[in-house]
Amino acid sequence: MSARRTVVAIGLLAALIAVACLRAESKIVSHPAVPHPQPGCAYAIQLCEGSACLIPHSDFRIPHLTAPPRSPRGRGEDAVLGSFDLALDAGGECELIVASLGDASQTFHVELEARRRPRVESFPAVAVAPLSVSADVERIEAPSPLSPLPRGGEGDGTKGGLLARAATRTRHQATDSHSAFRTPNSALHPTPPGPPLRRGGRYFRGPSVVESHPHLPLAGASRWSSPGHPASQHSTFNVQRSTFDVSSIATIGTSSADLVPPNPKPQLAPRRFFLHVSAGPLEDACGHVPIMARPAGEGRLVRIYVDAEVAAADLAPGLVAETIRLLDDEIIPRSRELLGEHADVDGDGKLAVLLTPWLGKLRGGKTSLNGCVRANDFQAGIEAPFSNSADLVYLNSHLTCGPALKTLLAHEYTHAVCFSRRFARAAGALPVEDDWLNEAMAHVAENLHETGWSNLAERIESFLAAPHTAPLVVPDYYRAGLWRDPACRGATFLFLRFCVDQFGDRLLGKLAGSPLTGPRNLEQATGVPFPELVRHWTIALANDRIASLPLSSKLGDRQLQGMRRIDWKVDGAPCAVDLRGTSASLVRLSAASPGPVRVTLRSAASAKLQVTLIRR
Repeated sequence: MSARRTVVAIGLLAALIAVACLRAESKIVSHPAVPHPQPGCAYAIQLCEGSACLIPHSDFRIPHLTAPPRSPRGRGEDAVLGSFDLALDAGGECELIVASLGDASQTFHVELEARRRPRVESFPAVAVAPLSVSADVERIEAPSPLSPLPRGGEGDGTKGGLLARAATRTRHQATDSHSAFRTPNSALHPTPPGPPLRRGGRYFRGPSVVESHPHLPLAGASRWSSPGHPASQHSTFNVQRSTFDVSSIATIGTSSADLVPPNPKPQLAPRRFFLHVSAGPLEDACGHVPIMARPAGEGRLVRIYVDAEVAAADLAPGLVAETIRLLDDEIIPRSRELLGEHADVDGDGKLAVLLTPWLGKLRGGKTSLNGCVRANDFQAGIEAPFSNSADLVYLNSHLTCGPALKTLLAHEYTHAVCFSRRFARAAGALPVEDDWLNEAMAHVAENLHETGWSNLAERIESFLAAPHTAPLVVPDYYRAGLWRDPACRGATFLFLRFCVDQFGDRLLGKLAGSPLTGPRNLEQATGVPFPELVRHWTIALANDRIASLPLSSKLGDRQLQGMRRIDWKVDGAPCAVDLRGTSASLVRLSAASPGPVRVTLRSAASAKLQVTLIRR
């Protein structure tokens, strides 16, 4: 009897256990379904701690100034940053945008691995909402035209009103591209006695001349100490101004069409400019040539000077008159609407434009430029020959008339306005803007001037063909080895062009006059966290259309093919992508048969991955 009772009890217990298991299983099955991505929508994948999508925007820093977070776990430096389940079917297409917000000077290895799953259990993602403009975005008004330059003792609180920066940039136009760079910060010598460096040594107060770099044809302002002297010694030197016999200068021939003399005016005297042309150090005054030039024509806002060594026959027909017309009637009026106007640094009421053949033989004849604007010329307290203390644009005298001339003038004049708004201010100079954003503003401005695509089509095509190699946020192009890199220029143009499409043309003026720089500048001007701007930009790229520019169409003489896709068959080997910091790659998923898969991402936590899923 007791044995029978024991058997019955065991049977009942087994039945209870079976019922409990069935109930537990039924509870799992009846659990609310995991959200399924809808066609035509984009989803921000939430990765583990250390990934970009979980970094608050207030913690975002310029990549090269950011200490990389510790890897959460994993083999060596690479770690599993996150995973998610996805149901692949024959009727839909899924694409992953894998972007990095890490250091632009580094390349990060990213690996995606897929495994089949019985069902979708985890989809840690949120739908990406449309961009919205915050009502409390700070408004930065455009400056008044021809704002005065600060005089001695005004604004910056130093003797003589001097405000110089270490590593100031020079903007210039190369024969094959618009490009710019600055003296690397790493080349700076120890700070001489005086007021301390500000914001990491990016600029400081005190007397200043040009910082040297053996490979830079032009340079911005910074202090100088002789490389041959010990670091404890800070040498300064005086540049003796040379005198010239004006009567010995050849007369520049000009046609009546090149002059603008509706009313008789006193004849203007020739003018002397300085330009660094040698391959030697920039602090060497002997490397600067004096260029004597006389006025060849002027308009309402512009005065053209031509190198005295250039004969009339050496100038392209109508070049002077066309340069005046473009600046007076098109570029400067349009720039007032977009950015503001250049500062009248020398107080003569005219923008000076110097045509000289020296731009074709810089660095001892090794470098040729079509045009440039030097930051030194717009700053107070820098003496000749290191600055001309003038609102000045340099042009190669070998230029010809045509659409490319307007593109060049629009690009370089934008740099002149940006330098004016940052340096030629009564309240004191602002910090130097990052290279990538400065060039982005110049490229977008030339595009808004409707100058055509001759200077942008190749760069856009280069970026779309290899987006993972083109970092976006590069504070110093030359130091990063990306000077004149077409893909980087394509990236920065498309990014800011996207932002202007979203927030309007006035965005450029806000950026140019802001006391902030780089990503912080964009965050203040748009009211949107920088990582969110990057995410929406990459989604637009994946959809093959920036609002004002289809990316799968003919552009100038180039046929764009859209952003390059990496095809990944999830049933095969893992997908490996090498990403430069602040670049992105687009991965298209496909499967041999429909069904759920779990996608796992591995990379260094310092890559700060940002992953977005798009369901087609």
